[in-house]
Order: sequence, then structure tokens, then C-alpha cells
Amino acid sequence: MYWWSIFVVVRFCQETIPCQPGFSSDNFVFTVHRERLQRGKILGRVDFDICTDQNRFLFICDDNRFKVEIDGTIKVKHDIKLHHGRINFSIHGWHSVGKKITSRVTVEYQRPHHTGHELNDQTESQNIQMFPHPSSGLKRYNRQWVGHVFDIPENQRAPFPKELGPMESLKSKNSTLHYSITGPGADLPPVGLFIINRDSGLLLVTEPLDREKQSKYLLTVHAAFINGTSAEDPMIVIVFVVDENDNNPEFISNTFIGNVNEGSQPGTSVMTVTATDKDDPTTDNGMFKFSVLSQTPPVPHPQMFTIDQDTGTIRVISAGLDRENVSEYTLIIKVADMKGTGLSNTATASITVLDQNDNAPQFNPTNVKNAVDFEVVRLIVTDNDERHTPTWNAKYRIVKGNDGGNFGITAEPDSNDGIVKTIKGLDFEAKQQYILLITVENEVPFSTPSSTSTATLTVTVEDVNEAPVFSPPTLSVPVKEDVPLNTFIATYQAKDPDIEMKYYIGNDPAGWLNVDKESGIITVKQAMNRESPFVKNDKYTSLIYAYDNATGTGTLVLLLEDVNDNGPVVDVVGDVHFCNQKPPPQEFSVVDPDFVGNAGPFRAELLHEARRNWAVSMNDTENKIILSMATQLPPAEYQIIVRAYDNGNNYQDTTLKVVVCDCTGDKIHCPKAGNPAIVWLAVLGSLCAVFALLNKYIEDSDPMAPPYDSLLVFHHEGDSLNQWGTRFKKLADTYGGEDE
Repeated sequence: MYWWSIFVVVRFCQETIPCQPGFSSDNFVFTVHRERLQRGKILGRVDFDICTDQNRFLFICDDNRFKVEIDGTIKVKHDIKLHHGRINFSIHGWHSVGKKITSRVTVEYQRPHHTGHELNDQTESQNIQMFPHPSSGLKRYNRQWVGHVFDIPENQRAPFPKELGPMESLKSKNSTLHYSITGPGADLPPVGLFIINRDSGLLLVTEPLDREKQSKYLLTVHAAFINGTSAEDPMIVIVFVVDENDNNPEFISNTFIGNVNEGSQPGTSVMTVTATDKDDPTTDNGMFKFSVLSQTPPVPHPQMFTIDQDTGTIRVISAGLDRENVSEYTLIIKVADMKGTGLSNTATASITVLDQNDNAPQFNPTNVKNAVDFEVVRLIVTDNDERHTPTWNAKYRIVKGNDGGNFGITAEPDSNDGIVKTIKGLDFEAKQQYILLITVENEVPFSTPSSTSTATLTVTVEDVNEAPVFSPPTLSVPVKEDVPLNTFIATYQAKDPDIEMKYYIGNDPAGWLNVDKESGIITVKQAMNRESPFVKNDKYTSLIYAYDNATGTGTLVLLLEDVNDNGPVVDVVGDVHFCNQKPPPQEFSVVDPDFVGNAGPFRAELLHEARRNWAVSMNDTENKIILSMATQLPPAEYQIIVRAYDNGNNYQDTTLKVVVCDCTGDKIHCPKAGNPAIVWLAVLGSLCAVFALLNKYIEDSDPMAPPYDSLLVFHHEGDSLNQWGTRFKKLADTYGGEDE
């Protein structure tokens, strides 16, 4: 079987003119009137000349969605959609000496003009742009030397060599020719992969090809007369190795390590895994998808995590990550080619849940019955061998009666006594008595036949009043923060095999909850608020007690879901300072205690008189308001009320104290004068003292003079301190003398 395509070379006669080998343009532009291009559509033709009588050429396109015929016609190989209105790619041709020449091709979408007729493929094809070569004139064509392109599948089976096709020159009909081949794969490494029959020109491949080693071979075929002179120009032969899905995609690591904070919200990124595939990435053989096969442990939900099938990013998909319950998750992840249906591989993703301070410290009551590492008894043995040697050191084993692994026994180094301790807590309600069979040997075997010493130990479990045990120890319940009073939250009960119990609220820091003493039903007592300081990471934690002469404790965690119940505020600390001449705008952050979905984007407006002299707008990118001075203002203090709205139209007003100073631009300079109120108080105090003395003098000298109180009317609104002084001097001159 032959894998080849013939590219007919045309020789032509024309006038001798200066010729520049290559494409007639550095960039060919083809205009189409549809965004979707169907397979087989002709875009147009490019013109190419190498300054010989050859007019059929071998072209390669670097975009596998297109192909270039030997006459320069460009066709669509696969259905395409022009997402951004254009596609750019390169095409390559070869000079007769094997030099590669490149040009760019641009395919542009242009909306058609409406003429009352529907545009179809036939009418559109009438507008194909053709690019003629600058040389023109009548040409006479004769078929001559032939060029080839071969598509050979990789991994072919024996027998070898396999025939690709004849490279015969038409001149061989009249003369004896000898053929040879050069290039990588022929006379260059890998040498001998391709050979050619010296007499017939038959091209052969000698062994299986591997696309992952080399995907393309560029060979040159030579035809010569028997005297050694060239019969034809060298001919380019290109062999493309067709990909086979013979490689599994592989993760770059067998284990990926990541971590995530407990309480993380759905959508939180954990890590990104990466894989590779040696097959052709432009085909389904090399296109792979990711998926999660399993999660261990499958709690509190079997799908706590998901993976982006294209990027490999692992994210949290469910709420409820709690390090105190599960500190580590193991995911088995899969990568498969053929877009997820072909060859595959797996890896492990280990995710550590990082601790957050979401649990209050508690005292843990203990008792003998449930104690672990409680010493039950000491077994005493005697051994006449030398003390503290392997022949004396005892080795104890419990050989019977310890099926649950509740007990362990060790040798006390100094005395050699066997110390029996509890490894697990004992439960009187489950089992009241254990009979243990214990053997003792030395660390080394006996030198003479001896029987193994045994002991039978009977352990009787004493009953004690156990504290009730909540199931589960920590109960997490999702609930909206604005649920009405008396809303049912959960039924949280404890188990106690001894007697019945009563339920109480143990620790409810915000006083939001109520528990029914008999049933353990928990309801809402006061309005809840996710933004409360008692809520950490959207979790409100309380303790529930069950009492039956002993107290059991359960932890109730409310996973509060946010509602839009807060308006945004402008975050400003202290006074705001502006110059009154050419001041730049100033930005201030907008803060909303609600969660992201119930906060921004924000908008803002000014209230009352501030609208005349000030303007406000939003910087949506950074959730900031922009305050600017609309008109030049005299230096003074101004109260500006800004009303900020969230995306649910909840609003809150913020009053800004703006100090306008006599300065320019952003070089704010406000004189640090003394406090005006203190200055005026000092002045008034001095004046009052003077007035008192003056009034006394006037009364003594002129009983008909106006009283002291009436003298205060000399002040008029708007008077400066200098005007006060002038009036006061006149008053003193009127009632006093030169010395007074």
C-alpha cells in the first residue's frame, strides 16, 4: 500500500524578468461572511514562485484546521468558529535548494451587507480573494518532476521494509537515471530509516515509526544521469507520522499535597494538579480530562471536593470542613485522554484541614470505669537466673480473653513484675467480666526443656454512673441568620444506659438558643446575627448539657447563612483634609459586614447641602467611594453626609468631618492655631474682670451712669477682636480719665 499525494510540477515558458523566490505577499488576507466555517470550504489561493519552471509546490500549514493544496488553494479541514473575528496562521513553502519560505495568512469575518438575498456558500465562494504573482503573461505547461507528502501511521507491524511510493522522473523514459535520498532519516541520524531503490526510485521505510520521537521527516530526493549530472532539481518529500493513542496520560507526581482551612466556603481553591500526555496534543489522543474517583473519609459529605476537568484545580464544593472531626482527606484522582474516555492514570491528592480557633476549651471529667492506662494488677514472678540479663528479663503475653484488645501487659524493668493495664475504656453495660490467660517467658529461649508458666486473671468491671454521651459529640446545623423566633433548629439528644436525663443550655454566649429540658429540642430564643462578634468563620458554637447526676456535654455548631441585613458604611478614621484650590479627589473604603453576595457592588450619594459643593462617585474595582470638591470653598470645617447602598439597596449614612484649608493641590497645609474656643474664653474672662472694675468706678463717680450689664451691648455680631478693643477704649475714655 502507498501513502502518498502527488503534487504535479508545471514547467512554463515566460519572458526573462527579475525574479524573487517566495510568496507574492508577506501576509494574505481572506474575508469571510460567516463566523462558522464548514469543512471543505475554500478560502482562496496564495501565489508562490521559486524562479524555476515549477508551478506546483509542497506547502505546510502550522494550523491543523487548514490545509494548502499544491496549487496554493487554502481549504478548511475541520469545522471552525471565529470566536474573535479572525484567525492567524503561517504557511511554509520550500525553495528548490531546500530553504523554507514562510508567509502569514489572516482569515477575517466581515458582516455581510443585507441585499435582500440570503448568503450561502455558493454566493460567498464567488468572492474568494486570489493573489496573483507579480509576474504575468502566457505560460506553456509540461508535466515533469513529481513532489510527495506521505502520512504514515506510527507503530506499524512487520514485515519491513514497506513501500511508500515511486519517485520516478519522466526523464527516465528516455534515459537511465539513478535515484538517491538525503536528509534526517536517510543519510543523517536516524540513518537508514528511509531508503530508495537506486534504479526504480521506489521509496521505502525500513522500521516502525514513533511519533513521540519524531513527528515529521523532511527528505530530499535526487535524480541523476549515469554520468553523475543532475537530471532534475532536488525534490522535497515530507513524511508525516500519524499519531496513535499509544501513551497514557501521566500525572507529574504520584501524590499531590495540599491544605485548606477548616470552615472554607464552597469554591475555595485547594491546589492544582498537573498531567502530561506524549501523544499529539492537537488530537483527542493527547487531550485529557480530570475527575475525582473517590474521597476518604466520605464525611460529612461524600463529595467535599471537586476538580476542574480542564485545569486540574481542586476546589471545595460542600460546606462542613471541620478539623476536629476530619483532619485529612485522601482523594483518588483520574486523568484520561480522548477527552476523558480513553487511556487513563490515577494519582492521590492528600488534603490537610488546617485548624482554626473554633472550639472553646473544656474540662474533661474522668472516672475509674472508663479510664485508659488504668493499672489493674501486678503479677509477680521469680527467676533464679542472673538479674537484668536476657535470661532473666520477663516477656509477658495475653494469649486468651483479650479479643477486644482492652488490656495490655508490660514488664516493669526493675522488678520484672507484669503490669496489666487497660488500653481501652471498659463498659459495664457491654461486658461485666473478663478472664485473661497470661503467659511469661524470657527474652531468649530456654536452654533446657521447660514448661511455660501461665496465670489466669479474672477482671470484674464495676458499674458507675456514667455521664450521658451526646451523639454526635459535635452537631453542625446550617441555618439562616434571620430565622424567626421559636424556629426549630435541631433535636440534640444524649444516650445514657443508666437513667433518664434532663437537658440544659451550658454555654450560649449570645443568648440566642433555648432547649427543651425533656426532649432536647433546640429553638431560637433571640434574633441571631451572622455579623455578631460571637460568630467566627460563620459558626456560632454553644454547649448543651445532659444531666443525670453526672453531666454530659455536646457541642452545637450553627452554620449561619448570610442574609442582606446590613448597609455599607464609609470607612474613615478622623478628619478629612482638602485644599480649597485644585484639590485632587480622595478615596475611602466602603465596608459591608454582610457576605460577598449581599454586599457590593456599591453606590453612593450625598445628602442635603453637601450636594452643592461636593461630588461623590464609586471605584467599583476596589469598592471605594471617590469624594471631590465641586466648587472652591473658603477654609472652614464642613459636615458631609454620605449615603452608601449595597446591591440590595440597603443603606447607611456616614458623616464625614471635612476640614478645608487654604492651600493648593495635594500639598495640604492647615495652620496649627490655638483652640478658638479657649482663646475667646480667656478674652471674655479678662473683659469681665475689667468690666467689673469699670462698673464699680462708674457707680462711684456717676450714680446716673448706665449699669455694668448694659455696657455689654457694645458688642455687635461679626465684630473682630480689634473692633472690640476700639469700642472698649472709647467707653473707657468716656467714663475714665487719662490715668484710668
